[in-house]
Amino acid sequence: MWRSMSVGLVLIGLIGCGRGNVSLSEVTGTVRMNGKPVTDASVVFRPFDKGRPSLGVTDGEGKYRLKYAEGKWGALAGKHKISVSTLVEPDSDSSDPVKQAGKPERIPTDYNTYTSLEAEVRPGEKEVLDIEMEGEEIVAQVDPTGVVGGN
Repeated sequence: MWRSMSVGLVLIGLIGCGRGNVSLSEVTGTVRMNGKPVTDASVVFRPFDKGRPSLGVTDGEGKYRLKYAEGKWGALAGKHKISVSTLVEPDSDSSDPVKQAGKPERIPTDYNTYTSLEAEVRPGEKEVLDIEMEGEEIVAQVDPTGVVGGN
């Protein structure tokens, strides 16, 4: 529940208007789990100091590009806590079938809820920050009542 709320707050923050002039560094990279690209994952960089988080979504090759705010690409300079998640909460109000059904989490909590991932974003740089994760991918299972769960 908390993770869903935090992802929602990040999205609200990204949609909101930017405050003043901020110095951003362009950040791109590839997300891999056990050497394989992770697709359709949200990548969030949260500054250790004050500031708005940046968000990216991986493509079919696991590549992401961070967005700070509407029309502003990049992340604030400084140290960031990083989380990676594939969870999409079901949204019955959406006309998109994928959003209606939602998607289960495939990434272990060590990389999202209890993440230990960190990175330093240098000021004024074009950063390529690849995220390499190890561990067992969570496999969604459906019980006879239709409830989706992970192992």
